Amino acid sequence: SAVDFGAAGRFMDVGGGSGAVSIALCRAYPHLEAIVVDQPPVVAKTSVHIEAAGLTDRITTWPANIFESPLPDGCDTAVVANVLHDFSPARAREILGRVAAALPRGGRLVILEIVPDEERRSPPLAVAFSVAMIVNTAGGDAHTVSQYRDWLEEAGLTGVVVTPIPGRMVTTALEATK
Repeated sequence: SAVDFGAAGRFMDVGGGSGAVSIALCRAYPHLEAIVVDQPPVVAKTSVHIEAAGLTDRITTWPANIFESPLPDGCDTAVVANVLHDFSPARAREILGRVAAALPRGGRLVILEIVPDEERRSPPLAVAFSVAMIVNTAGGDAHTVSQYRDWLEEAGLTGVVVTPIPGRMVTTALEATK
């Protein structure tokens, strides 16, 4: 509910894993269609969740390596939820650049992430998560709003809107337009 998808028609769920975000959004917005983009072994399992949700007519999968494979066209929106924290700043910027390039002019990119404050001192969950990413990934981290803002602008996106999501694991929604 932190982001309005009423004007979206078809979106790509980049690194969409189980399809949970696509399923939730398609349930909330009956007109919406989604494409879950993830690695081939992942989307094989995603299809099972989509079928169980009864949404095979509105959600499809796109097996891809998000760093190398073409991303789907015909999407007016892209969602990158709980993905960018797995990667270093350079790799996160690369993902955002590729996603932005796949969107048409006027397309919208939405990031849903766990985001610490600029000093990386709060909220406590985001700080603890950041430490976990630093310890358990090759370069991952909970990135800050200023980092995301810079990366979105670098990718040619404007009008960055930041919406805090209190009381949730995902603490922040960021939206920008191409």
